[in-house]
Amino acid sequence: MPAPQFASAPFLIAGPCVVESDELNLKVGEALAQISRRLALPIIYKASFDKANRSRLQAARGPGMESGLKALERVRNATGLPILTDVHDAGQVSGAAQVADVLQIPAFLCRQTDLLVAAGKAGKPVNVKKGQWMSAEGMAGAIEKVRAGGAPEVAVTERGTFFGYGDLVVDMRNFARLRAACRAPVIFDATHAVQQPGAGADGASGGLREFIPPLLYAAAAAGADAFFLETHPDPNRAPSDGPNMLPLNTLEGILRRALDVWHAARAEGAAAARSQGSGGGRVEDRAPAAPSARGDMLDATLARRLKLVGFDVDGVLTDGGVYIGRTGDHAVEFKRFDVQDGLGIKLLRDAGIIVAVVSARTSDATELRARELKVDELVQDKHKLPAFAGILERRGVSWEESAFVGDDLPDVPILTRVALPIAVANAVPEVRAVARHVTAAAGGHGAVREVVELVLRARGVWDDLVNAYLAERSDEARRSAPAR
Repeated sequence: MPAPQFASAPFLIAGPCVVESDELNLKVGEALAQISRRLALPIIYKASFDKANRSRLQAARGPGMESGLKALERVRNATGLPILTDVHDAGQVSGAAQVADVLQIPAFLCRQTDLLVAAGKAGKPVNVKKGQWMSAEGMAGAIEKVRAGGAPEVAVTERGTFFGYGDLVVDMRNFARLRAACRAPVIFDATHAVQQPGAGADGASGGLREFIPPLLYAAAAAGADAFFLETHPDPNRAPSDGPNMLPLNTLEGILRRALDVWHAARAEGAAAARSQGSGGGRVEDRAPAAPSARGDMLDATLARRLKLVGFDVDGVLTDGGVYIGRTGDHAVEFKRFDVQDGLGIKLLRDAGIIVAVVSARTSDATELRARELKVDELVQDKHKLPAFAGILERRGVSWEESAFVGDDLPDVPILTRVALPIAVANAVPEVRAVARHVTAAAGGHGAVREVVELVLRARGVWDDLVNAYLAERSDEARRSAPAR
């Protein structure tokens, strides 16, 4: 996954608790890489080279720093997944940062100032796990220490709060509270949340694995930005945290349901915030309403970051109408496209921005129009999210460098992932709710041209591109004029 690591929501941190054999590490890593591709979900591979906070002296701790980091590097080379590992003292940070893409502060160490500042100085994203005794507001100090070190990105992980001596509970209000207090993405560790500290055999930690899925779904609905799940091919034989790890063969199905809940809750929450306007709740807890693009300037920094803009077809590039007839034995389909949109797409490509068209409906008319406009990517596939993710991967573009324009429910999963989600004026309420901008024009009636002008004006290149286009047309006219 391209840096920055915490830019796209949702994402997943997953892997075995501790580094084990190459065979097991790679088995888990390859399975996670396949899940990442199938679900279009960014995944960070995690495993600890040392478990320094075990319950018992004789408990397995892992292979140690040197061999553990080498094993993690082999996983990254084989799978392409970014790597996360724990650091337990400031002396480990420099060495771990040479291999790991993300550093993690264990929950028991979340107040160790020297460790937190050192992790921030490593120049890598840092995930700080909330101490089991810490309030959401109390974690602000820990995050402040990491930021003081200069970390480019920081995330905070909710993993439950002590409830008596051998149990944990999860306060679902903490996702909003942590986000407000720490001003950082909030990850939910559903596996350690079901841990029972010291409740297992001989004082080892136990766990209630069966509660991982319901807690995960609840967190997806309650506002978690990302998920943390330890997983293992055979948790009952794992050297560490087996009782609270998911069997690897169950992970994908559980994730699919969690993502469904996450997308539905985000769309519903944004719609509710828009309908409530300014009433009720703290401002920072409400999703921002999507303004109309007409009269609102797009943030110039975001506009310059964009490398790719994607468009739906029916209802965006067209007015949504489909005309079907028959010529002899062959069915014929016609669509109405807007010619001004076509020129807008040319200008977008002239600006060096990749143009992608993604449609759930396969149509010769769409293919002809895409060929005529020389769009860079055309995919007609009912599974739109993986299709769009595949385009980004082929083009080397991150979600944070992309925009998408949609109008109906199949577009929502993409819109909730891109940096700039845009709805056309005729979009359904669920799409408008998750959009950062809503066009004044309807799909098929200049909405695409409006989006192009919005982006190019924010980049400061609209006038130059228009002048270059007009000069080109003038030159063509002179060349084609008959000699006198």
